Amino acid sequence: FQYRANVRLAYDLMLSGNDTVSDTGGLGVGALFKGMVNPMGPWSFGFDENFTRLIRSTNFESDVNTNRDINLLRLFLLWHPQDRSIAGYLYYNNTIDVFERSEQSFADRWSHKIGIHPMWRWLPRTTVFADISQAVSTGLGEEADEKVTSYPFTAKVGISTLLSLKTTFNVAAGYTNGFYAEGPNYSAP
Repeated sequence: FQYRANVRLAYDLMLSGNDTVSDTGGLGVGALFKGMVNPMGPWSFGFDENFTRLIRSTNFESDVNTNRDINLLRLFLLWHPQDRSIAGYLYYNNTIDVFERSEQSFADRWSHKIGIHPMWRWLPRTTVFADISQAVSTGLGEEADEKVTSYPFTAKVGISTLLSLKTTFNVAAGYTNGFYAEGPNYSAP
């Protein structure tokens, strides 16, 4: 079992004689705990729990902050046999994004994402990969019905290679679509 944990603190202090500007700062907090079970085996299970308190002012003409708390949980099941050129992983991401001011709770959201990421080691230092994921993103809390639910889909393929000890080359292309429950859908290459 391998794991790592850390805590991050940052204080935003706006150096200004203008009270509206100086009131937009605050204490930002972050905490991360990640780990992997059986990291050297052909099958591994990993997790990544990351909490962040973001300090954000609406703009410098207002002292109304848009501070938010974001919790991201990632789980993945990795298949990586030592003697094979094929590997991959399944993953699940859960994101909870909550604004601290009750007046902004209409923007609170919750997202679940599941995906698969197969990889093929074509050459000793070159990997071809794909990533396909489906998610559901919806409002959270009492005002959840104010946010339109979406079912974002993403598919991409790419290649990653090592050109020298200090130079890599990565390229990927894909497609995404928002699949909103109501209203227009948005898609892009």
